[in-house]
Amino acid sequence: TYSASEEKVKGARRKDVMEKAIVQVANETSKEAVKLRDEGKVTEAKKLLESNAAFLSKGASEYESPQLQQLQQQNLEDAQELDDANWNRKRKALKSRQFKLEKQQSY
Repeated sequence: TYSASEEKVKGARRKDVMEKAIVQVANETSKEAVKLRDEGKVTEAKKLLESNAAFLSKGASEYESPQLQQLQQQNLEDAQELDDANWNRKRKALKSRQFKLEKQQSY
C-alpha cells in the first residue's frame, strides 16, 4: 500500500532485498570502470571505483551490512590497482567477482 510517511516506507524495506539491489548497482558500476580502464581512461576508472566505494559505504551503514562493507573495501583496493603493472591480474579478478555477483553465486 502507498504511504506518504517516510518512516513507514523505511520500515517496510527488506534489508536482504536492498542489499542485493545495491550489490547489483555497484557491480554494473564496476563493469563500467573496467570498460573505462580498458579504454586507457585510468583516472576516470579510478574515480568511478572510488565513487562506487562511497555508494557501498552508505549502503553498508544504512543496512548494517558486512557484505556491502567488504565490497566497499574491495572497490577502494581496486581503485589503487589500475596501473599497467597490475592491470592484467586485477582485470581477471574483477571480471571473476563481477560474474559471481551478477549470478549471485556464493562460491
